[in-house]
Amino acid sequence: MEKAVAIVACPSTILAVGILHFSCSRSCSNDATVTLFFNDKNKALQGQPELEAWGKEAAESENKGFTYQFRTQSNKPLQPTGQQPPRPVGG
Repeated sequence: MEKAVAIVACPSTILAVGILHFSCSRSCSNDATVTLFFNDKNKALQGQPELEAWGKEAAESENKGFTYQFRTQSNKPLQPTGQQPPRPVGG
């Protein structure tokens, strides 16, 4: 089951979005991907710790391992400062 969350700054600016999803072609993967989208790659990744915590909790509630992906709002890969490349967690 896919899930999503957003971080909003008042009055109406979306700072970041998190989506828990599964890779599907002929069948769906058992492990989830938690993709975190940020609206501006040049600013601090506002909400990153909260989105990572949400992703972990959402995947664990489905009894799934998961991998993080970080993206800009235009879906370009983003490597957060001080982070290693995404790797599977749990499983």
